[in-house]
Amino acid sequence: MLFFSLPLVFSSSSIYVLNYFDRFMISSMLDTNALGIYSLGFKLSLIGGISFSVFKLIITPFVFENYKLDDFHYRLENIVKVFLIVVVITLVFSDLFSHELIDLFADDRFHSAAPLIKYFVVSSAAFTTINFFPGMTLTKKTITLALVIAFSAFLNIGLNFTLIPHLGFYGAAIATCGANIFMAVVNCFFSKRYFPQKVGYLAFPFLYIVAYLYSADYFFQYIPDFNKISIRIFMFLFVVSFSILIIDPKLKLIKFILKTKYVRNLWNI
Repeated sequence: MLFFSLPLVFSSSSIYVLNYFDRFMISSMLDTNALGIYSLGFKLSLIGGISFSVFKLIITPFVFENYKLDDFHYRLENIVKVFLIVVVITLVFSDLFSHELIDLFADDRFHSAAPLIKYFVVSSAAFTTINFFPGMTLTKKTITLALVIAFSAFLNIGLNFTLIPHLGFYGAAIATCGANIFMAVVNCFFSKRYFPQKVGYLAFPFLYIVAYLYSADYFFQYIPDFNKISIRIFMFLFVVSFSILIIDPKLKLIKFILKTKYVRNLWNI
């Protein structure tokens, strides 16, 4: 039990460094004003983080109770699809309506925090994916898991040192986001070696999310009157619909959800 658990203590410390060391870097390399703006962006991203935490709570007991069943992979893939749809909806909403979120909780002095929110959302989503690839946990390879997280934490530190002098607190957000994506990809690679999973098709939606993350700021500026709320609502519906078609091309999952008794009861209210 100690051999299984001790690496998890080390990995928990690395998780703290991975997701919170950027605050220390900003306070030491910039100033408290930048730290306040950065912290607001992080807190607003928790709107999506709360929904991701639901997946963290349900997926672990689901995996340990069902991983030996024949239909486990099929059921897990459906959960991952739902998770990706939630990620896309949260990401696109937090990007298109980031300034409205700032105005709801703060004033004009914090508008520079708006572009940070989407990076925090992706960081949280990437970190959550650990739970969908349980190979190292199921096979008790906790030392390997701890090393993956620790290396990602050190990568985050290095990226913060490199990017903050050039990009300010935006560099810290990009560094943390990049380190979490790296951790998610490496964890998936090693996990599938110990516990094979047929989720290769999910690489494309993830690449799409990353592409959206880095292209949205440049693409949207060329849309006439993009600041109008009606234009952004249209873009939200368009991007989310397109994303769902990528994740669930035949809409099998969507049709299944619509046919469940819980959704039918909602329509009948």
